[in-house]
Amino acid sequence: MRGWTRRHRVAVFVSKRIMSGIVLVFVVSLLVFLAMNVLPGDPVAALLGRAASPQRAAFVREQLGLSRPLPQRYVHWLSHAVRGDLGQSLTSGTSVSGLILPRLRNTLILAIVTSLVMFPLGFLFGALGGAKRGGRFDSVSSIGALALLSLPEFVAGTLLIYILGIRFHLFPPVSLFSPQAGPLSDPATLVLPMLTLALVNFGYTFRFVRSAVAETMGSEYVRQARLNGFGEGTVVFRYSLRNALAPVVQMSSLVFLSLVAGVVITESVFSYPGIGLLAVNAAISRDFTTMVGVAVIVAIIYVIVNLITDIIIIMTNPKTRAEL
Repeated sequence: MRGWTRRHRVAVFVSKRIMSGIVLVFVVSLLVFLAMNVLPGDPVAALLGRAASPQRAAFVREQLGLSRPLPQRYVHWLSHAVRGDLGQSLTSGTSVSGLILPRLRNTLILAIVTSLVMFPLGFLFGALGGAKRGGRFDSVSSIGALALLSLPEFVAGTLLIYILGIRFHLFPPVSLFSPQAGPLSDPATLVLPMLTLALVNFGYTFRFVRSAVAETMGSEYVRQARLNGFGEGTVVFRYSLRNALAPVVQMSSLVFLSLVAGVVITESVFSYPGIGLLAVNAAISRDFTTMVGVAVIVAIIYVIVNLITDIIIIMTNPKTRAEL
């Protein structure tokens, strides 16, 4: 009976998270839709150019549904969006979903590959720095992490392009592949964008893991593990880091979300055909249907990743389960 009650509380917690996520996606879509329609600029003028006649502009505005009142346009868009139809791009006339999905896949591949490189290194260096706080390794790695945190993405990307792409010709300086084919059709195009994201985000992982491990190293269970004769590596990675897992998982999810939602600069530097570059081009051309679609997809990813993170924390942290 007690186990059923606990499972019931977990189910209620997850259900509330899902409902709040749905509300969040709705609010994001509404705010972005309003913002894109009140900002200066005319998508019809961007599409047809300044030389278009008023009659032609009026006809295109009517065809695109831009002559209707704003609330009516949003309700029309929302009624189709809940069925999976995000509308048509104002500039290309193609399905917004068809534009977003291959580019979203490309961005997710970049984020996952970056995570596979960055998180293990961040966990390793952070755990070692926290275990020997104040030592030489901790001082050097902390300074290095702080320097990387201060490095803008476009500077890191430009340096990598010059050194590894142009100077030594090790990797392609620009990610030239078809959005539909994906980066795995030419894995070398992933290297420089991945290194850029890993360098500028490594410091977040390192500093958080270092702080979490340093805090737990003075705890009672760590002292007990040492008294039981466990080696320092076992104490750090099995006891200290494991008990700091909940906040570390939370931080990791936030960093991963920043990799997905914050790749605009990196994708622009390398012309990487992902969702960030699509958002930039849509904003320049005033393609507000594509911009709203991108914002909604990113919001959905945000909700899903946070829900998965909450479930992992509940499963791995008995204290969190007891608090439900």
